[in-house]
Amino acid sequence: MLVDPPAGGKPSPFLTLRLGLADWFQNSEVTVGGVPFRAPTRPEQVNGTGAAALAAMRLALPPNATEVYLLTAAAAPATEPWGIDWAHPRPVERLSEPEKTVCEVRYTEGPPDFVLPVDVATRQRGLTRGLGVCVVHPDPARRPTELVLHDRMRNASFAILGATVRTDSPRVTEPTWSALAHPAPPTGAFQRLGNVAEPVRGAPLAISGKLGVEFALQPAFGWRRLCAGDSPDALRCDAGPVFEVEIGGKVLPAESWQPAHSAKLGQGFRFVLTHPETRLRATVDCVPREPQAMRLRLSLTNENAKPITATVRFPVLRGLRLGSVDQTWYLCGRRGGIINRAPIAFREALGEPHPLQVDGFFNPQTGLALACLTLDTVAQHHFIRFAKNTHGGQWSPEYVQRDIAPGQSFTATEAELALCEGDWRAILEGYQAWLRTWFQPPATKPWWERTFAFLGRNAHYDGAADPRERGAIQPAIDDCRKYVGFCDYVHLFGWSSSKTYGDWGDYAHYDETVGGLDYFRANIAQAQQRGVGIGLYQDGYLSSDRGQTVGAQARQWAMQRADGSPNYVPDYRAYNQCPYQEGWRKHLAATYARIVRDTGARGMYVDEYGATDGRWTCYAKDHGHNGVEVPYAGEVQVLQALRQAVGSQVA
Repeated sequence: MLVDPPAGGKPSPFLTLRLGLADWFQNSEVTVGGVPFRAPTRPEQVNGTGAAALAAMRLALPPNATEVYLLTAAAAPATEPWGIDWAHPRPVERLSEPEKTVCEVRYTEGPPDFVLPVDVATRQRGLTRGLGVCVVHPDPARRPTELVLHDRMRNASFAILGATVRTDSPRVTEPTWSALAHPAPPTGAFQRLGNVAEPVRGAPLAISGKLGVEFALQPAFGWRRLCAGDSPDALRCDAGPVFEVEIGGKVLPAESWQPAHSAKLGQGFRFVLTHPETRLRATVDCVPREPQAMRLRLSLTNENAKPITATVRFPVLRGLRLGSVDQTWYLCGRRGGIINRAPIAFREALGEPHPLQVDGFFNPQTGLALACLTLDTVAQHHFIRFAKNTHGGQWSPEYVQRDIAPGQSFTATEAELALCEGDWRAILEGYQAWLRTWFQPPATKPWWERTFAFLGRNAHYDGAADPRERGAIQPAIDDCRKYVGFCDYVHLFGWSSSKTYGDWGDYAHYDETVGGLDYFRANIAQAQQRGVGIGLYQDGYLSSDRGQTVGAQARQWAMQRADGSPNYVPDYRAYNQCPYQEGWRKHLAATYARIVRDTGARGMYVDEYGATDGRWTCYAKDHGHNGVEVPYAGEVQVLQALRQAVGSQVA
């Protein structure tokens, strides 16, 4: 059923230019993507939303509509206009976020539905940039009256060129998560593995668990077998080295390592291997833990007279499978978490990209799972290499270009492999159990825990000429209450930007930036007395060399690039400071404490910390860290100093 054109919007002579079109429909009756539509024969007849306004297009629906097809035109930017990696904008071909555009379906009774349309060609949610055909499914239990396409972008325009409604069974299936659904795993996975096989002859390590688990290592320190028994559901792993050392871009062959000696270590063993050519000595500890777990430790010692820089991977698992490769699923602790069985490959830094120290593999049909953990409590930076391919799963922590001086050692973060019954939940529970043994959450701040309506406000001098306007807070609170309904917190960024002394480092020139300290402090106090927390922006890395306080040290404390030059950011007109520099750390702690005393603000920002993904890497040899260092531990030192400086009740 072809329906009447939508209401709302207005024609624009720029439509074809915005869409990049060289031609238009020759007839009003058209078929696009197999769907018939009635479309305007001239682009200037199309009503659309404006590129600078937030508007909507409205389409009347028959009450028996089961499926609504839309021929849409979306003139939107080809890339995200901003992001943390601004130099490499992310392409956008589908608008799949409801804050950009969303369809509202209204009914004769009850609340409306807000849904993302489904692209007919790809079966993915979102509106295609350019011309496209999408479908919306009204609630089959109610009678629809209207569809509203909301334009929520100030740099885009939208139009509905035509619409077709079905009143019988829908043809397009909504995308679902059904492919990732599986029933609760069966119990008794260990018992079904059967009896433990005899230890592998000639292997320097063979540890058998009570329920059919055997960890075995070859003389060249490779995995012989992870799980014994002849069951097709057993956990298995390809033979290969348990650790890798890479020097100058080349991995030292496993056969080039020579076993030196082994010794019993509690219930486990210690193995020592040497590499004659590089004069490296590897000490590996394997200690079983109940239930069904193995702790693994590696220490690499340089017995050469010259320093060595090596990339170390430990432990290394390849070709891991629980039963069939197809039924080997995985839990990946990267940002957001992934539970799937499709082929993937990641190499991500522990930190923002991979915030959890847990990965693992499981078979939901058999109820057997393997947790792969790194047990870092000191912020030793490393990457996680995680994959699944036709051979099975792969997992390996990677420590990049570690400098080892003569007579010195590098010790990798302790790892644990734990066999468990269940699925990804059992893997995650093992990780949470380890966290409970050492992690202490910060002090409870009830006011902060009740903060939901969090408003960011730009108080930069480019936004307002009058310093008193920049230092005013109540207008921001009023706006938040008007548009959101309530306001819990206002975060001010740009409040300390100075034309004279730069944007970062000093955070002190109140007269120039926010109308004077007394005025600014009074505004903060008034807001907080009325229940609205106020927070102030600072950056953990940037320092302007024009700064009055430590500007003269900005170049000296800067992180170094690979070529030895200081890490200067032209766009910010500031240097990235190395968190390991004691002078910078002490300056930040003193500055944060002083700002809290000056203003009484309840929240203090630390911008750019926590990413630890390689964008901030220091190559200096004299900063008290490794020669190639993503400053994870340095950030922790700074954050600990800031917390001590401001007290427990400041967020």
